Amino acid sequence: MIKYGYIRVSTRDQIENNSLGIQEKSLMEQGVLPKDIFRDEGKSGKSKRDVLDDLLKITQPGDEIWVYSLDRFSRTLRDTLNWINELADKGVALMTVKERINSLGDDETSKITLHLWAMFAEMEHRRIKERMDAGRRVYLAEGGKLGRKRLEDSNDPNVFLDLWAVKRAEMKYGENAPVSDRARFAGCGRTTYYRRMERVRELDASGIDWKATAKRAEEAKKRGDRTFRG
Repeated sequence: MIKYGYIRVSTRDQIENNSLGIQEKSLMEQGVLPKDIFRDEGKSGKSKRDVLDDLLKITQPGDEIWVYSLDRFSRTLRDTLNWINELADKGVALMTVKERINSLGDDETSKITLHLWAMFAEMEHRRIKERMDAGRRVYLAEGGKLGRKRLEDSNDPNVFLDLWAVKRAEMKYGENAPVSDRARFAGCGRTTYYRRMERVRELDASGIDWKATAKRAEEAKKRGDRTFRG
């Protein structure tokens, strides 16, 4: 039996301080090894998630998939039940740290609790989306512009730390290792990994001190700074 961990890193997570760290720590406290933690990057709760699909393919009967909370797994009641039914067919349990859910619990209380939490997660997601949409409208009305940050903006601490994750993946696995393994370690998809790798090579060529710069980026992120001195 293997305990796997699943973390979904959404846009909101990238805004909230240390959400990723909290999820990782909680899963490891349940006995999940770091190498068995899978991450989906920048997903909005839609049913198509490549990393989760990959995880489901390798699970075996008796395995467990641990998530911090049910809304980290899925945001809609229908998708939650679809995923759980697929896991149940394989004999795999979904376990949540926050709600203490075991999807394979055979008592009626467990089943009712699972359905209630799934409904609450969907309702909360809708409220968050409404607040974000309202904030976006105000931002645009005040002349703001939407869009992904340019990858070249490595003086943004969040952008740089994403690049540092790719650099660490390269150092750990080497360029001959499967891209899927390196991307999983870096917490991103393969396409994003290739794009970030181009910028990593540019920074390598500039002679950057990765560890020292990453430390400054971490400090800037903790302070809430949008830029730092790279």
